[in-house]
Amino acid sequence: MTHYQIRKELHSQISDRFIYTEEYQDMYYFTKLVHLILPRFDEETVLNAVRKCNKEIKYPRKSKHYLKRLSELLTE
Repeated sequence: MTHYQIRKELHSQISDRFIYTEEYQDMYYFTKLVHLILPRFDEETVLNAVRKCNKEIKYPRKSKHYLKRLSELLTE
């Protein structure tokens, strides 16, 4: 699966304008949501990608940029 296909799948399921993953609880639920959308990736892989995205993209996180970078990290 390419990062474009992953990004397209995430974008179709996540319609929020901003991604909230500052708080631990928000990051946990977002990780679970991504894992439900993309079950081929285990939760640890998704969690690591979300943590890297949080370090690279500062708050406020626009979903378009965040999902693009997340899809790239998941395919590395």
